[in-house]
Amino acid sequence: MAFLRDIFSPTDHKLATCSDDGTVRIWDFLRCHEERSLRGHGADVKCVHWHPQKSLVISGSKDNQQPVKLWDPKMGQSLATLHAHKSTVMDVKWNENGNWLITASRDHLLKLFDLRNLSQEVQTFRGHKKEASSVAWHPSHEGLFCSGGSDGAILFWHVGSLIEYSQSK
Repeated sequence: MAFLRDIFSPTDHKLATCSDDGTVRIWDFLRCHEERSLRGHGADVKCVHWHPQKSLVISGSKDNQQPVKLWDPKMGQSLATLHAHKSTVMDVKWNENGNWLITASRDHLLKLFDLRNLSQEVQTFRGHKKEASSVAWHPSHEGLFCSGGSDGAILFWHVGSLIEYSQSK
């Protein structure tokens, strides 16, 4: 059985799901049917997030060859592949204005990318003792985000700074 996570498009008319079968699927929420299946990851897809303004979807997977992919869900095509992590990508999130993307991985790292130049990461965040499993951007302070890890820590980050604030169990 496939493990599914879902996310709605900014218009709430579409839904993207990811699965252990290696696919990202785009659904028409209003008509309750699948529009297309996005194939390109070679292993389980663990996370998906719809861009807050554009018709773009980002996905992260267990596939070490293609861990993060940017998709055009209308055309059903992969637009870019980010080779940023050496292990499973557990979460991906766009910030509120959609210019920045943060990725969290089992390699303990968080990586920041700028949509305008996805070819290299802007910043790497180190601090988790085990896998970084989830990320969330602050809703109004553009450069602030937090991450949670399987080490039981919640770390708070500021883009451009090497400062980390932590709360551990």
